[in-house]
Amino acid sequence: TPRQNPTKTSSSEIEQLNILYVSARPHDKFNLRNDYDKIKNRLGKSIQNGEIQFELPILDTNYDKVLTELKDTKPTVLHYSGHGSEEGICFINNQTNKTELLTNDELEDVFENRSSYLKLVFLNSCLSMHQAKIISQFGIYVLGLTEEVEDALALSIGQLFYLGISAQEFPISIEKAIRVGCKNIIKNHSEVESLISLWKDGLEINFKTLKPKSS
Repeated sequence: TPRQNPTKTSSSEIEQLNILYVSARPHDKFNLRNDYDKIKNRLGKSIQNGEIQFELPILDTNYDKVLTELKDTKPTVLHYSGHGSEEGICFINNQTNKTELLTNDELEDVFENRSSYLKLVFLNSCLSMHQAKIISQFGIYVLGLTEEVEDALALSIGQLFYLGISAQEFPISIEKAIRVGCKNIIKNHSEVESLISLWKDGLEINFKTLKPKSS
């Protein structure tokens, strides 16, 4: 069956969300695969209805793979689950097969000129607000975290975000998807509200006031 790219009904609404899940924790693939499976199970009805397409996970993300997958799958949403710092996020080195930082400067090459299809990047990693600001300058919404977060809480945050989205009627605007996803996180973990950092066009914005763009 030919791959169907997300169909837009306006400048803001999308018939189908195409989610690409990537990570780079080679010693923790079991928990990451479990995280992917839990998210997929929560999205079950929306996947069956064709509202959400959930790509196979890439649990050993390196620079080449992420560039290739972005071009080939053209996701609406890129979800990164892994480790990070103020200087960058972890990818796997092609030569050593060990994790190393993909620096903030290098991130620009990954995300430039992808806003025609990529609408949201969710960096579910510690201190990722720094990368969120950089990526967002290309006209993409980016969710990051302001502080270090325990792995179990970070995984729960991701699962709750997508459950909030899948409960909506489609077509859904990307702005509403972000807003209801974040609200669903806070409903279950009120203590993390200050940790969620949303960026667009290089500016931090309040997800609670996010409204769909007009056609």
